[in-house]
Amino acid sequence: MKNKTLTLLFIVGTIIFASCSDEVKLQNTLTKDGGRWNIDAFKVTVTSSIDPDNPLVTEDFNIGEVTFYESNRGVWIVYDTTFMTNVAYYFEWENTANTVIMNFEDFPDDEQEFTINEVNKEEQIWFNEESEMIGDITITTATEIDLVREEEIANI
Repeated sequence: MKNKTLTLLFIVGTIIFASCSDEVKLQNTLTKDGGRWNIDAFKVTVTSSIDPDNPLVTEDFNIGEVTFYESNRGVWIVYDTTFMTNVAYYFEWENTANTVIMNFEDFPDDEQEFTINEVNKEEQIWFNEESEMIGDITITTATEIDLVREEEIANI
C-alpha cells in the first residue's frame, strides 16, 4: 500500500512540475487571449565578411500581426505594399523554454528558429541569426522582431 501511495505522489508531482515548466509557460503566454501579437518592429541586418563595418540595415514598423493557436498552428499576416493588400502565411510552431521554431507552409524547407527575450507578458523580442557562405564570402543575416500583444476584440 505504501508503495502505491509513493508512486501516486510521484506521478502527481511530475504532472504538476511539467505543467509549471518554462516551456509550458511560454506556450501559454503565446496563446493567451487568442494568441494575437502585433509585429511592432521588424529589423534585418545583413553583414558581409568583405565589409563587416558597413552592414545593410532595414527596419519596418507595425507591418502586421502573428497569431498563435493552441493547436500549434498559426498565421502571420503582413501588409504587402506592392499589391496594397494583406498576405497571410500559415505555419506550424513548437517551442522550448526560450525559443520558437516556425515551419511555414509556403516555405517547407526553411525552418525558422527564434530566441525569445521576454520583456514582459505583453511584449517580446525575438532574434534569429543565420550565416551562409557564397564562395569565400560569409553573409550573416540577423533578424529582430518586436512583438506586442494585441488587445482581445470584445463582442459589442
